[in-house]
Parts: sequence; C-alpha cells; structure tokens
Amino acid sequence: MRTIKAREIIVAALLVLLLAAVTTARSADHALYPAKAGDAVAIYLIDNGFHSDIAVSRAAIAAHGGPIAAAAARTSPDAWMMIGWGDAKFYEATSDWTGRVPDALRAALGGRPTVVHLQGVWGEPGQVFRSGVKAIPVSPAGLDALLSRADRSFVLGPAGALTVQERWKGVGRAHRAGADPDGNLAAGLQGVMDAFEGRIVPLEEQAAKRWGLLLGQQEKHVNDKGNAVIAAVRGLTLVSRNVKDVSGHGADVLDPFRSPPKLHKA
Repeated sequence: MRTIKAREIIVAALLVLLLAAVTTARSADHALYPAKAGDAVAIYLIDNGFHSDIAVSRAAIAAHGGPIAAAAARTSPDAWMMIGWGDAKFYEATSDWTGRVPDALRAALGGRPTVVHLQGVWGEPGQVFRSGVKAIPVSPAGLDALLSRADRSFVLGPAGALTVQERWKGVGRAHRAGADPDGNLAAGLQGVMDAFEGRIVPLEEQAAKRWGLLLGQQEKHVNDKGNAVIAAVRGLTLVSRNVKDVSGHGADVLDPFRSPPKLHKA
C-alpha cells in the first residue's frame, strides 16, 4: 500500500485553499474602495495575533448614527473604536488559548452564533500600536457601507427575547471570569438594548407551549428551536446563518450570509 507523504498532504491542502479563494472571490466595488485622491477617510485594520478588528474614529461613528453609534457611546468614551466579529463560543471563552485550538478550527467553519466586539482606543491606532496595524483609506461611501454592515450585526431579529438572553448570558460569563471589571461589556450591550427598545419580540404563551413540546421530544439546539417557534407563531421570517438547526419548525428562514441571501421556506 502506498504511503501518503506529508508533502503531498500539504500540497493538497494548499490546492483546496486556492480553489476556495477562487470560487468565493468577489469583484471590487470601486465606488467604495479605493478612495479618490483627496476624498479618503482613514480606518485601521488591527491584528492582535488571535483575531482582527477594524478601528473607526468615534466622530465618524457618531456622524453615522444608528445601533453602532448607540453601542459605542455606552462602551467607551475613547476617540477611536475597534469593531470585531467572531464566533460566540470562541470569542467569549476565557481559558488559555492552547486548549482552544480545536474549537478555533470549528469556529472557522462558521454556522454557529456570532458576537460583535467593541473596544475603545485612546488615540489614533497608527500611533498607539507598534505593530499589527494597517491604515486603509476608504471613500465616505465605503465607510458608510462598513458602518451599515456593523449596524446589521446588532439586529436582534424577530426572536429577540431569546437573543437578548443569549447576549446577557455572555456578559454573565465574563463577570464570572473577571473579564469585565469596569462593566464596559454590560454597558455596551445595554446600549444595544436601548437602541432597539420596543422592537424586541417577546416570548408568549403559544410559542412557549410549542417550544416546550419540541424540547420534550429532543432537548438539543434549545434556543434555536425557541427562536424558530417564536417566528413561526407570529408569521415572521427568521434571519439566521444557522439554517440547519432552525429549519423544520414552521418558520421561513433567511440566510443573509449567502450571496444573494437565500430564503428557505418552511
């Protein structure tokens, strides 16, 4: 039997990565980037070795308004704000990184709940950080598109009651681990709640009954099923990347991470 050499495995892996890069590549929108001469707005890409953030000035975020501005106002008074997205389980974990490598690989595959990370920076990132920072000049339209994408990350969706519970659970874990001593995480999340006041769908008796019956049959994907039945009872479309675990419970599911977004009928 022929033995597969390590070099062949590496070559095969590189070919798979190259194929993935080619098949998922998108053409650039030149109205957003690069910026025209004299029309550039500076943002920064910051790499801390574990994940990357995009830094935007507080003034630009405030001028844009919306949920991102409300959350930033409660998170930090600093002049710049770092914005990051990541897998919820991996991002919120506080254990040593050496024990989270398998979970990091699982997070890279996607399909799990995600979180938004906000953190203030006291000065211009290019001067604050010695390494791992890259200035990117974007057009005003490009900056607006970026912040609008950040706004959509704060949308709680039609099953907001359970989403709220999940987010506060993450804050509780951080408090237990001593990871939010100044209360910035809780304050930032409260800013999001305030921005969406009156738009969070509650859990009502009919949905609770259907949810309980489903869990009685199989107590897996608890909140996914709850989100689905809340949407189904109200005749709403559930917006979720996790199509597999929320389908089959009576609600249409829209996956916004497909291009174009794909609607899965109930």
